[in-house]
Amino acid sequence: MTLIAFALACSGMLALSLAMSRHHRDLFNTSPSERRRRILRLFGVLSLMGCVISSLTGNSLALGWVIAAVQIMLAGLVVGLILAWRKTQRAA
Repeated sequence: MTLIAFALACSGMLALSLAMSRHHRDLFNTSPSERRRRILRLFGVLSLMGCVISSLTGNSLALGWVIAAVQIMLAGLVVGLILAWRKTQRAA
């Protein structure tokens, strides 16, 4: 359950970051359309909710919230580092 929750957190954070014009432009050289931006936001929110639900079902209530928060934080860190690395690779 923990790996599924972390995968959902990573995909959710990636979708939310790609919904931002700057990050989308860094990867694809174009800004996202308003429709794509809304779809990415919806997918990101649903993925993060899936992460929280997955963490809560496998653990007690208090521990599940803590695990979900840590997974979302680590997913944000991983996605941020990958986006920064990709931007430097593209510039070189």
